[in-house]
Amino acid sequence: MRTTPDLVHTSAKPPQLVARCIDSKWEDARVLWGSNDVDTKQVDAGIRVTQRFGGDLHLVALVAAHDTGSQTQLWTYKTMGRLKQVDDIKRCQ
Repeated sequence: MRTTPDLVHTSAKPPQLVARCIDSKWEDARVLWGSNDVDTKQVDAGIRVTQRFGGDLHLVALVAAHDTGSQTQLWTYKTMGRLKQVDDIKRCQ
């Protein structure tokens, strides 16, 4: 995984609430080919949400405690154009 995220957002909401929101919205993503696999896992750095299309990694969000809320970092892979999932990150904050 690259060390520098493509996008960073902060929120007053706790990490668990933000990660649950991201997971829910990404699960609802429309897929034109293959499968949409979303996985949420507790890791040392926080809560990691990944999205794979047809087995290929496309998005990774890491949600961690930050000040009195949370910080979400997003890495994008194999994406073209603007993604609804990026907007979902903003909505979940």
